[in-house]
Formats: sequence, structure tokens, C-alpha cells
Amino acid sequence: MEHGNTRRSIIYKYSHFFLYLPSLILLLVFFAVPFFMLVRMSFNIGRPLACYIEGFTFENYARFFTNSYHHGLLLFTLQLSVPVVLITLILAYIMAYVISRSSGLKRFVLMVITIFPIWINLVVLAFGWLLIFGRYGLINSILLALGLISEPQPLGYNFASVVVGLVYVCLPYIVLTLVSVLDSIDPAIEEAAKDLGAGKLRTFVEVTLPLSMPGIITGAMFSFIWTMSSFVIPSILGSPSERTFGIEISRQILNTLNWPYGAVMSLVLAGITVVAMLVSNKVREKATRWVS
Repeated sequence: MEHGNTRRSIIYKYSHFFLYLPSLILLLVFFAVPFFMLVRMSFNIGRPLACYIEGFTFENYARFFTNSYHHGLLLFTLQLSVPVVLITLILAYIMAYVISRSSGLKRFVLMVITIFPIWINLVVLAFGWLLIFGRYGLINSILLALGLISEPQPLGYNFASVVVGLVYVCLPYIVLTLVSVLDSIDPAIEEAAKDLGAGKLRTFVEVTLPLSMPGIITGAMFSFIWTMSSFVIPSILGSPSERTFGIEISRQILNTLNWPYGAVMSLVLAGITVVAMLVSNKVREKATRWVS
């Protein structure tokens, strides 16, 4: 009897571990193991068109940190992320605010419209935007019909079209994040501000906006990381002369077949992602403390 009680107490003591075990296994199999394989690959000897040769060398790291061309690609991708993050946050906040203040059928319809792009393949989305930006696409057709232009203008395959495509892809996720944050704000706080004489604008600026700052920071981080790692949208909507860091990683692995060097570039991108997450977490913590 005592032995049975001891066994039950041990099972009860470590029951939380068994609840976490499936998640730990998934993280180990699909994250930790591939990550360590990527790190190991980065130290192999790179041979273009031969994938790699087993070995151990720092040559790939030395090549990257002395390669001004790839530094330029990284800088260009960072520059691309700035308008994407800003435009996405502005549009997402407006949409999220409208949705959070809606109810019933109106809210349902707005939510369906918001998440609709998530259901569509990225390649299909990109080619859809090409049809809109094309010389005889929707925008040019409207401008020609209105007499604003005399001949079709090249609207695609440039920096602006890539920004539009990335904003469209990031928007649903940021909207959903902000809707969740705005819904969690106690309406009584806003009502109290209005009772104290604050107008709608002042209530929004001094109450709603600060309380939703954690969601804004999370949205900024997500859109930044998505932009830094994207290659489908830039490769279809962008100009060949404006290659992003993600496109170059894909080229090194799939075209040049220099896997070790592609692994180094992937680790650099992963490092930037980790730094962005750490910074956003710190900023979010400070914003939360400031609001409270």
C-alpha cells in the first residue's frame, strides 16, 4: 500500500513534465536538431555545384564577413523592412481598431476579409499583384480610363511593388494580434477618461494607444522578421537588380549549391531575428511597466 502511494506521489510530482513532453519532443525534432545540423553544415568546406565536402573550416564565415556584396544585400533588406513595418502597423492598427469596435455580423465579415489572404498560397498572391501592377493590369486600366495617363506605366518589378506585396502578406497577422490586444482593454478605463473630460482623440492618444503598445511592438517585430526572411514576394514582384538577403540564401542553396555558405547566411539571419526578438521583448516590458 505504501509502495503504491509512493508511486502515485512520484507520478503526481512529475505530471507537469509529462504534459510538456510532447512539446519538448517537437521542439527537439523540428528545431534543435535542424539548427545544430545547420551549424555543423556552416563549418563544412563549400564547393560550388558540389554542395559541400565534409570537413571543418572557418572559411565560410571569413568569406561572408569580408564580402561587401552580401553586406549590401543585408543593408538593402534592412532598408526594405522600414517602410514595410511602418505601413503595416498603420494599416493594421486602423483595421484592428474598427474590428474591435464592431460586433455581430459586421465584425464577422471584417474578420473574414482580414484573414482571407492567409488562406492563399504566397506564389498565387504574388502573381495576383503582378496582374494588378502589370502594364495592362487593373491600376493601369483605371488610370487610362480616367485619362490620367496616355500609355501604360511600369508599376511592377520595383521596390514599391515589393513593399506592397509584403505589407499585404503581413497585414492579417498584425491585425489579429492588435484585435486581441484592443479587445483586452477594459472599456471602463476609456469611459473613465471621457468622464474626466477627455475627448475621443485625447482618450485614444493617452489611454488606448499606450495600452495597445505591447501589441504594436509585437506586430513590428513580426513584420520585420517576415521581411528579413522573405524571398517569394521579392523574387516575383521585385527587380532582379534589387535582390534581398533571403533571395541570396535561396540562390546559394538551390542554384549555386554552396550549402555551407548558405548555412552561414542563414545563421546570420537567425542571429538578426534573435536580436530583434530580444530587443522587442525589452521594449515591450518597458512599455508595459510605463503603462501600468
